[in-house]
Amino acid sequence: MNILFIIGGNDKGGVLTWLVDLAKELDKAGVNLSFAASLKGASYKALSNYGKAYILPSKSKMYNPKVVAGIPWYSPRVMLHNWKTKNLNSIEISKLVDENEIDRLITIGFSDIPKLRVKRKDVQVISVLHTVPRIDTTPFKLKSRFITYKLSKVDKVVAVGDVIRQRLEKFLKEEIILIPNSCKDFSVFKDKKIILKEKFNIPLNTKSIGSLGRFSKTKGFLELINIFETLALEHQNLHCVLGGSPSSDSEKEYFKEVKSFASKSDYANRIHFLGNVNNEDFYPIIDIYLLISVNSIESFGLVAIEAMSSNIPVIATGKGGPLEIIDHKNTGFLVEDNSVESFSKYISALLLSNDLYDKIASNGREAFLKRFTNEIWGKKWLRLFKSTIKS
Repeated sequence: MNILFIIGGNDKGGVLTWLVDLAKELDKAGVNLSFAASLKGASYKALSNYGKAYILPSKSKMYNPKVVAGIPWYSPRVMLHNWKTKNLNSIEISKLVDENEIDRLITIGFSDIPKLRVKRKDVQVISVLHTVPRIDTTPFKLKSRFITYKLSKVDKVVAVGDVIRQRLEKFLKEEIILIPNSCKDFSVFKDKKIILKEKFNIPLNTKSIGSLGRFSKTKGFLELINIFETLALEHQNLHCVLGGSPSSDSEKEYFKEVKSFASKSDYANRIHFLGNVNNEDFYPIIDIYLLISVNSIESFGLVAIEAMSSNIPVIATGKGGPLEIIDHKNTGFLVEDNSVESFSKYISALLLSNDLYDKIASNGREAFLKRFTNEIWGKKWLRLFKSTIKS
């Protein structure tokens, strides 16, 4: 079986980590892999360990339209550039399909589905969706119509979370296959705890709550500090850890706001900003993980299963992805009202009862081992590829 993955010009970070993990599992099964992308970097280079990695000739530009009266106005220059990019890359991808005798072409998302000009007529195209818009605010539902049109050109559509599948079902007639995300076992890094706490100046005999992610308002870092402040006086050995760094201008502004708010806290010396930290260096110093979603719905919530794999109890906003991951009061806690008081209540309960902490941590890890390991996930993908061959 020969598979070619197409990575879009704007796919990075979590998507590349996802692809590296999938490549490892498919490589174990003896699948011949190739990758084509218009980007470079360490994450993309890592894919060359599992197959041929090609660089596409052109990279598309991000759309940043001005919105006037609710209507997005796209730059003709950007639209022309992306149209040329699509044609150039489609020609190159078609060559790769024929040269490598590709059976399956996998696109990440719907934007970079190529127009194939190939001799091989039995190539099947599968599109993997990591996210889709929650609400289509464009006139005449143009965004939904565009997605529907693009996905009508592929043979299979895969969603990595049930939230994504439910959104797609509103306007897509084709069957949507659900293959939930997975992650590697982060418990193997727990022995780094002492070294990492010393590195980040966190006292060894303390407990920590924390969150990890890009510095967006939707990730609830301000709310995290508010929650910590309600607990700090009662729990004198509790610290608050924030992992991640801003990238866009809006995220940089939010980061400044969060830093300023933290600096004015009576407990500022117990609030730690780790910056752009690796996941394996974050979980060993965390005792309780908070997945807070503000005015947004998590498409899946990969950090939740990463924390669960590390034997860390997770408390999450009770909407979207966490609902398919966490069994409330058994494998973690779900906060429906998203209030500071509700988060604080569950944190206090875990800090005050070792039995409850051990139960939630153990059940969460068991749920990870039964449902979300890379091995289980890889087998689901392999079954999908084999089933498409038979069909």
